[in-house]
Amino acid sequence: MAEAHRSPLKPLIIGMLGMALTAIVTLTLHGIMTLGELKQREYDEASRQAKEWEDERARRIAARAKIDVAMAFAELRRKAGAGDPDAQFLLGSILLVGMADVIQIDPATGLRISSSEQLEALVGKKFDELHEQPFMNLPAVPPDQQAAQRWLERAARQGQAEAQVRLAHELENSDPPQALRWIMIADRGWPTDRPTILVGTDELRNELRRRFLGTLSPEKIAEAQRQAVYFRPTKE
Repeated sequence: MAEAHRSPLKPLIIGMLGMALTAIVTLTLHGIMTLGELKQREYDEASRQAKEWEDERARRIAARAKIDVAMAFAELRRKAGAGDPDAQFLLGSILLVGMADVIQIDPATGLRISSSEQLEALVGKKFDELHEQPFMNLPAVPPDQQAAQRWLERAARQGQAEAQVRLAHELENSDPPQALRWIMIADRGWPTDRPTILVGTDELRNELRRRFLGTLSPEKIAEAQRQAVYFRPTKE
């Protein structure tokens, strides 16, 4: 009797629900596939743009003339040997640290991996001008403290104030009174009409003066002052 009263709509409803569920699953899977395809297209487009940028950058670098570091260093030595005090100062500063500390390059591109402020002075270019600048022929120049000090002293005796400060820094532990003398000489002839060759030399000058005045006796300070007053540059 119960079978006779079973609703004929029930199978239809179940069928419709099944079809709806199937449709939902199908649309969901399609949406997932569409989203995946969209992400893949975005990734492919980003990769294409990145490759185009790298190719264009490589073309720009290849089009620029490489700076020959060995040639620039040889010219610096020539000028220093001829008596140029700025060249003597820069040469001494490079010899203090060695060329490996001045610049390191990527062998594949010639671009800088690292560099110091001495490089800008050596090649005559500002930091922003060296962006994407390739280099070649790095000379083997190990640190040489004795040679560096000789060049700094030659420049200092000619009145190169930055060399006087760097020389004072080198003499700080071995001969503090003489180091203070060079600081006081640098104070008297410090250039105000042009920027320093190496950044930070002025700050070093002030710091060294503070340390020496705080540790040396009044007699040694007075003697350093007296010698500084009588100092006269001697050109080569």
